[in-house]
Amino acid sequence: MTSRHTTDAHRSPDSPSLRPFSAVLIDVDLVLTDFATVRAAAWKRTFDAFLKEIIPPAPARIRPFCAVEDFRLYVDGRTSLDGALAFLDARGIDVPVGAPAARPGWSSAHALVVYSDQVLDGYVRRYGVTARPGTARLVRALRAQGIAVAAVSAVRHAGDLLARAGAGGDFFAVVDPGDHKASGLPGPPSPDLLTECVHHMGIPAAHTVVLERSFLGVRAARRGRFGLTVAVDETRAMRHAAELRQAGADLVVRSPDELSDTLTALADERHAA
Repeated sequence: MTSRHTTDAHRSPDSPSLRPFSAVLIDVDLVLTDFATVRAAAWKRTFDAFLKEIIPPAPARIRPFCAVEDFRLYVDGRTSLDGALAFLDARGIDVPVGAPAARPGWSSAHALVVYSDQVLDGYVRRYGVTARPGTARLVRALRAQGIAVAAVSAVRHAGDLLARAGAGGDFFAVVDPGDHKASGLPGPPSPDLLTECVHHMGIPAAHTVVLERSFLGVRAARRGRFGLTVAVDETRAMRHAAELRQAGADLVVRSPDELSDTLTALADERHAA
């Protein structure tokens, strides 16, 4: 697909529809209410504790982790390990990668991941996770059109999170780095997780829509040559939407509800015909 499109509250007449596609892959962050915010908070607690523990008092070049900008730049869309390594590299801090079975702490990047996972699990248990109503409507509309829907995440245990949100049974498949089908696969910007998901579904990438929120997720979809890459930009900032299009989004929407409206219109057209 050579053309790029954007949309706001009013879709343009030439915006691509979902009519030719057989499947939609949805980023788990778009399914769960504020999950990205909770994950950012867990990483802030982890990195700030790490920096306070190992760095001498207040060197000018070591800034605390920002749960907004640093999360967007280094963690969002990446696997937890890749995000930890990207942030540490940006701060000029060298730690060994370590082993996945590391104890939580500061000895390695994997140890930081385990620590952050424990913090995240505590936040989820305390505050819960809720499925977004807009995404639930979209999933129902997709399934009513005979389109298979799967959930994909760069975060381990996404299936458990969906189950806690009461949305686990809504998806044909759930794929994340902890899934045995995807074990060892790199996260975005590599398309491998997305490609593994459609392989499991038995549907070609060219017949699949990817619904993403992060720049890296958008890039992964483009690299995987998926049929349509849709970015959800809830910031409503023109600069942010432009960056998502530059990363490879064919279409930028403000919420999953906009795609639900498209599918409803298609169903009305089909009924009228």
